[in-house]
Amino acid sequence: MEVLGLIIFVAVIAFIFLRLNGDYTPPQSSVPDPKIFRHFEARDSLFVNASERAFFLSLESALPPTFRLQTKTRLEDIIRVKPDLPNAKLAFQLRGRIKSRHIDFLVIDHAGRPRCAIELDGSSHSAQKAAAGDILKNGVFAATRVPFYRVKVGDDFAKCAQNIVREL
Repeated sequence: MEVLGLIIFVAVIAFIFLRLNGDYTPPQSSVPDPKIFRHFEARDSLFVNASERAFFLSLESALPPTFRLQTKTRLEDIIRVKPDLPNAKLAFQLRGRIKSRHIDFLVIDHAGRPRCAIELDGSSHSAQKAAAGDILKNGVFAATRVPFYRVKVGDDFAKCAQNIVREL
């Protein structure tokens, strides 16, 4: 009984010490405050501009029924860092390079396998920051052997879509 009293006493002293030193953080509730939900809203469309919508419609109409077209797919949803990478820190850094990036369009087959990824390049792709992201995407898709296409805004979307579908 004395041992139990001593354990409780030490726990109380440790709790007070940590609380006074500011190192104590009370456990966070996993249930969010309902007031935060008012700060969210649905987007009007997944398409950033009329060019994305136009290319989507061109590609969708050119695809055979065994394929599906997705938009705004995160790279991390279709590409992963190899699980056998021995350096955990490097694996974490590599994952960080792709986790918040997306591609404009993804064609998948009936089993959900990526058949090709497509990026629609508008004027924003000439910026230096976008160029670095483009190099990353080009390299990642080349390494994973998932066909990756770049279509320029202003190209004949119907013709580009037919060319892509022909190569699937």
